[in-house]
Amino acid sequence: GNPIKSARERTKRFWRSTIYAESSPDPQGEESEIDQLYESGDRRRWLCPCPKCGTHQELRFFPRDKQTGRGGFGGVRDKDGELLSTDEIREAVHYVCVNGCRIDQRDKDATVRAGRWAADGQSIDKNGRLRGKPIK
Repeated sequence: GNPIKSARERTKRFWRSTIYAESSPDPQGEESEIDQLYESGDRRRWLCPCPKCGTHQELRFFPRDKQTGRGGFGGVRDKDGELLSTDEIREAVHYVCVNGCRIDQRDKDATVRAGRWAADGQSIDKNGRLRGKPIK
């Protein structure tokens, strides 16, 4: 059956609940039902504050800026651009904020917990205030 429809049916009694719909990208590049739900909504993102500079940003696996490596994970390559070994990566991996701040593993949980939802067209200032109006 349809997993989205099944989830809605199972949660009808919990009318104040938030239902998260997630999936992997379609390998054929076709729009999935998850894509349709995302596009029909206000396209919210979970924005987390950098513990050093306070800039709220979407946490990403691959760096947003490929040249500087900012806005994604760092510590997986050596100075020549070669991938480190698995053991070396475990020791060196960290997150690089969009402003270049290093966010270490010990700061991860607090950083993610301090995040907030912001709709497409909105941002969060360094004081944690939501700014702007949703596009949709």
